[in-house]
Amino acid sequence: MASIEKLIKSFEALKVVQPSAGGEEPLLKKKETAPSKKEKIIHCTNIADVICTTSVRTYSDFPKLLGISVESFFFCCDDEDSDVRMVADECLNRTIKTLLDSHLGRLQAELYKEIKKNGPGRSLRVALGKFGDLCHLIKTQKCRAYTVNLIPCFVRISQRSEEESVQEALANTVVRAMPMLGQFTNDNDIKMLLRTFLPNLSCPSALVRRCAALSLVTVCQWSRKPNVFLLWLLNDLFSLVLPVQETIPLTPSSESLLFQTSDSTPGQ
Repeated sequence: MASIEKLIKSFEALKVVQPSAGGEEPLLKKKETAPSKKEKIIHCTNIADVICTTSVRTYSDFPKLLGISVESFFFCCDDEDSDVRMVADECLNRTIKTLLDSHLGRLQAELYKEIKKNGPGRSLRVALGKFGDLCHLIKTQKCRAYTVNLIPCFVRISQRSEEESVQEALANTVVRAMPMLGQFTNDNDIKMLLRTFLPNLSCPSALVRRCAALSLVTVCQWSRKPNVFLLWLLNDLFSLVLPVQETIPLTPSSESLLFQTSDSTPGQ
């Protein structure tokens, strides 16, 4: 099939610049044969054109081809050139829109894989955003599995507190995912998430502090025991801002969290 051959050629061309564990010689070789900006854009477009074609979906290895296609888009989403990143994002959007009805589960799984990689910030932000867009469509029978697998990912990503844009993307995903997944968490899951975001309240970045506060309140609000965990969070917060030493003032981040917790309505 000509379209499949075209797809594979684009995969191979983009794979030339993917990092490997090789020594100096392979790296130099990759630089010499790396595709140009124009070629990257052409290959991304080719991949999207073929993978969205109806006839290709009957191919026995289509799920595998779809996975490689999504991986290729994410690879280009971290390209140094903004035009390549923009085209890769557009191609990913087109692929998701075209295959949403027929291959939703596979698309969600591929987005989760990229989140699990915890890779470069640019591609990770895209993965978090796209997953947030689709998380409300997760099938009920898969919600617990996604909950169990996503929580460790969120824990690792939250530790990248020096990357403001990543923390903002993470907070937005938590806000969108918790209404769907919160009812499938247990007490240990919620406590793990709360302990994960609490340290970021003392981050020098105001944006990271706000994101942490938003995530903390959201996790409590959509847990199975919102009142219990809001009280747990407030008690933990008061132990931080009201220590025995009277010289330690209330921090701005703590104030913002207190206002958010007091204004939130659990269970809504």
